[in-house]
Amino acid sequence: MTDYNVTVGYRPTLGVTQQATGLVGPAGTGIGTTSSINTTGIITASGFYGPSGEILAFPTGFFVPPDNHWYVNPTRTDIYTSTGSVAAPYKTVGAALSAIQNALQTGIVSFTDNGDSIANPQFIILQSSTTENIGLTTGHIYIQGDTTSGSQMPIWIYGTVTINPTGGTLYQNRFGLSNLGIVNTGSNPGIGTTHSLKVTGSAPLRCYLNDCNIIAGSTGNQAIFMDNSGTGTQLYAEVQQLSRAGTSGTDYVVKVSKGYAFFSNCSTSGSTATFNVSGTGTLQIQYSKIESAGEACVKVDGGTAIVSSTSFLNTVGHGVSMTAAGTVLISINNYFDILTSPASNRAIAGVTGVAVYHSNTVIAPGKNAKYSTAIGAGYIGLVTALTAS
Repeated sequence: MTDYNVTVGYRPTLGVTQQATGLVGPAGTGIGTTSSINTTGIITASGFYGPSGEILAFPTGFFVPPDNHWYVNPTRTDIYTSTGSVAAPYKTVGAALSAIQNALQTGIVSFTDNGDSIANPQFIILQSSTTENIGLTTGHIYIQGDTTSGSQMPIWIYGTVTINPTGGTLYQNRFGLSNLGIVNTGSNPGIGTTHSLKVTGSAPLRCYLNDCNIIAGSTGNQAIFMDNSGTGTQLYAEVQQLSRAGTSGTDYVVKVSKGYAFFSNCSTSGSTATFNVSGTGTLQIQYSKIESAGEACVKVDGGTAIVSSTSFLNTVGHGVSMTAAGTVLISINNYFDILTSPASNRAIAGVTGVAVYHSNTVIAPGKNAKYSTAIGAGYIGLVTALTAS
């Protein structure tokens, strides 16, 4: 990029060697590769802005992170020009996202497509907790808390994080959150009016969560809500602490109605700390601990649930509840610690027409070892032998 030595308030003429393809002048005049820029833009301390607010050039010394890290520190109260550096961080994640989008639109920053990977992803490093709602629409921009463990020592986002790409392919729409805590509202200072993390829209995406603590802090909302309808949409969550503060029977820590969601090494707590899958969703859980005091640890209202090497502990209701014919549960190497009282409790409760494929089920001593009679022939032991062909 060419450096422009400009003075605040000065209107420069940029010659043919200092131009950008595709910019538009104040009267719609095209600024091509062989014409010069002679516009009525405004020079500010942070750049040369055209009449529509587009950035045409940046002054010498404009900060572009060499390591693709843009820092955010909401606790800074002193006055300075934010650049995203460690010394001059942005004060909101939203401001950092806007800066990255401007840099992408003007070509200051670009993603490099290597065929099977995208080089030059951008990282927003959150140095202290923030109170804001955050919308992520462009893939390969990741948010990371500046802490060693988000699940145990989180830096918090008090608000709703919404992932909803405006378009693009599954390959282009990769999103990630790591080492963070997210809580929407409730007794916490969050300002979110919906779920804590919402994965939605129709463009296909991949979402990766690593070492996060996500809480649904209000009745009527979930910690993680997923209804993105894009073909191939998947969410992968590793090492999560999930909980909720509400008490409603339809409040869950996770609700998946579309797409595929995979959770590994997760733990839950809360009065209705239930995983729910419905519609056409697929929910897979492994190596986790689901501790609840509600209707069930896992509720299958539709779709498929696959659970392996996981413990179910419920001080009120079922281990798994299957409410609709046609739903499927695959249960392998799971441990159930479910009360025998009330008498209606079941390790696995279900209605006629569901299918439960099971193997190596372990019941806590003296605890509930029952499944619903209505499941009947749908309770099927898994066959491990393969047929030669």
